[in-house]
Amino acid sequence: MTASAPRLALRVRPAPFEPGWALFNRLALRHGCESRLEFARQVPLADRTDFVRDMERGRRFDDIARLSSVPLETLLYNSIIQTIEGSLLAGELVSRSRNLSYSCNFARICPDCLRSDIEQDEGPVACRPRRRSWWDVAKISNCPRHGRTLLAACPACRRTFRRSHLSPATCECGHDLTAERTEVVASDGRIGDAYLVGRLGDGPRLAHSFLDNLAFADAAEIMQWLGSVARWGRSIVSWRRQGLAERTRTMAVGFAICEDFPNRFEEMLDGMLAACPWKRRTPVGVYGRLQHWLGLSTHPALDPIREAVRDHVVKNVPITAGTILFRKPAPEGDLTTLGGLAGRCGVSADRVATVAAALGMIAPLLRKDRGVVVPKALEEPLVAFFRKSCSPEEARRHLGTTHQLFKTLVARNYLPRAFPLGGASIPAQYRLVDLGRFLTALHGDAPFMDTPPRGSETILRAVRVCYRSSDAIIGGLLRGQIKATGRLRSERGIAQILVDTNAVIAGLEYEDDPMFMLMAQAARHLRVTIPTVANLKRLGWFTVDRKQTSLRIMPALRRVEIEAFGARFVSAAELARIPCKATHAVRVHQHLRHAGLAPAIPGSRKLQPFYDRESAERIIRDIYRDRLPAQAAAA
Repeated sequence: MTASAPRLALRVRPAPFEPGWALFNRLALRHGCESRLEFARQVPLADRTDFVRDMERGRRFDDIARLSSVPLETLLYNSIIQTIEGSLLAGELVSRSRNLSYSCNFARICPDCLRSDIEQDEGPVACRPRRRSWWDVAKISNCPRHGRTLLAACPACRRTFRRSHLSPATCECGHDLTAERTEVVASDGRIGDAYLVGRLGDGPRLAHSFLDNLAFADAAEIMQWLGSVARWGRSIVSWRRQGLAERTRTMAVGFAICEDFPNRFEEMLDGMLAACPWKRRTPVGVYGRLQHWLGLSTHPALDPIREAVRDHVVKNVPITAGTILFRKPAPEGDLTTLGGLAGRCGVSADRVATVAAALGMIAPLLRKDRGVVVPKALEEPLVAFFRKSCSPEEARRHLGTTHQLFKTLVARNYLPRAFPLGGASIPAQYRLVDLGRFLTALHGDAPFMDTPPRGSETILRAVRVCYRSSDAIIGGLLRGQIKATGRLRSERGIAQILVDTNAVIAGLEYEDDPMFMLMAQAARHLRVTIPTVANLKRLGWFTVDRKQTSLRIMPALRRVEIEAFGARFVSAAELARIPCKATHAVRVHQHLRHAGLAPAIPGSRKLQPFYDRESAERIIRDIYRDRLPAQAAAA
């Protein structure tokens, strides 16, 4: 048939919020047809191909509008139609899934509304009951006008209602549905459904500061999930397993949780955290299906909830690099771990946490494990900071000093104790520029050399030659008492700086204590190793005292005891220096053993043996008589 075919007498009065397919059902019922397909064959349609199926899916309403003289805009407004974004009803996006099962053959009813239609409307009784478009919205389970849950199946035959049945007041089995009484929900328990129905225009509009800014589908989904989590915790009851009355109460709880967002939502998260045992405190263990849902639903409308959960995770839940949050590894996105940040900065996780807290980027952390989660925005400023600074270990390698010498330089204020930054300081962090200035102040414009010139030694070698401490030589270079003669290309830092040994001896006074000797001084005096002196002290040969130096209090030995011990005993190393050309200490041991002289103090792994000085010197002088200096031989 063409569009110019005669119109069908309406004979049925349109009702508010009645979908187009329900109006077509009432027309078929009014004209005595037993099915919609029979009625569709009788009316003049432009195209009968799949008309009934298309009408159920929100299409072909132009034919109904042409036949019934009802404006097409009214039919589209009252019916669920499919768009690119999802399902649309009354100007609201009721679903993003575009799942046709929610809009096709999904025909719930309210028996109280049907009885009201029979009592108040006019015309044949069979045609008075009409459907409401919001009955088809899956998230609405209650009739706010009567306070009763909707009916989805016939109580007599348990058959699910379908749109293909013409009359909503009776079941296909003949059961009268208007006589049914569904469960009543209290007024405070159905406020969620009342809010959704109000947004569709079939009731008073309830104002909400948070949900009003969201699309209908997003608001309904948030109410459903937050209400389920608030009622059942991390192990929520799925939406399909909840009865219609339970769904109504769930939506009401979700509506209340969102009223003071995010305060009440954070209180709910705190309750979930308190209910979770410490051993199970992971995002999955604490939040359960809530964080799983936030990982599945990636729409930007859920970002406020996702950010609130993420902030709660960062503050309260210990996370490792392998922890899953929102179905992804927790360090991805805007979060990372201290270990990952430390790897990019080239330092330890503890150093990253200390520096970030000193710079005011984060609050001081109680735990500084590698798995602790921190904002990823810290990466860029921290990487820039560590590129121009270094730790004490790196500073020692850069300067080429020992641990003790580095501590001495810091104690004498030759090096800064911390990294200065805007009035604050970061302990044990040094600026590479400051270290470079320090080395420049030491060597000045001294030229590079391949080998030391005659009479020049490195600072560390000059300590043994000149009997001056390394910090004293460095202090003389900084004060201008001595000057560097060159720099070795094969070394780096302080180890490459050359000084004139005669200038060091003449320019720097040797401060000798008449009362005490340090361990190193005693070892040089006796010509043994420091462990040997330590073992002699342990055996009771020396008395340990305490000496106040310019830097700190150090253990020291009494000079009188050291000199008396040296006058009585002698080591093989000292005996080996008696000939003009020094011999080896092992040969000295062999000569003394062949001569039958046993050590007065036997040796061990860390204790060199000592001999009676008078007897040992006499034996060695007799053996090396022809190699003694002239004065010693004459004596």
